[in-house]
Amino acid sequence: MATKLRSATGGFISLFHHRWSVPIIAELYQSGGTKFITLIHTLALSRDSLSRTLKSLAVQKWVTRNPGYGHPMRPEYILTENGRAIGPFCFDLAQKISELSLEEPALKKWSMPLLFAICCSIHRFSDLREAYPEISPKALTEALKEMASAGLIHRVVLDTYPPSVEYHILTQGLKFCPILTDLVSALDEVEKSES
Repeated sequence: MATKLRSATGGFISLFHHRWSVPIIAELYQSGGTKFITLIHTLALSRDSLSRTLKSLAVQKWVTRNPGYGHPMRPEYILTENGRAIGPFCFDLAQKISELSLEEPALKKWSMPLLFAICCSIHRFSDLREAYPEISPKALTEALKEMASAGLIHRVVLDTYPPSVEYHILTQGLKFCPILTDLVSALDEVEKSES
């Protein structure tokens, strides 16, 4: 599992950089493409957030504008080939987040990457920092607190000297492990196909 985590860092982290990335990919996957205004209304987000996220997703080659001209009702945004490869897993993830009413903690930048690391048996704060060197200690602490409050993970203080802490997955968090594993595998396949 540690190897799987190492291979996941680049594309996986960038996918979760913007709060709305996964829901947008999920919506484009489900609908086969859609208009800008439809995304605003369906996902209930601001124009600025949508513009910023679509721009990022286009740079990452997950989403593109629908090329050419056509019927006024044709979708403005569609998934690229790479986007279609991860679309089903983003859809499953968005569905699970919605089903469990966990939008607030789960859509934050570090929640899903950290949850995946804990799914991969990385339990200690220092090991999580090592797995994701991009995360600051403050951001890591806040993300772990929010995930614990949401019932995804549990903080365990070990009876050692000096005392140490581990984070373990709870039943609610376990529901995400297979989806995140499949998403990481799809991201790995996309990365291999591009090299």
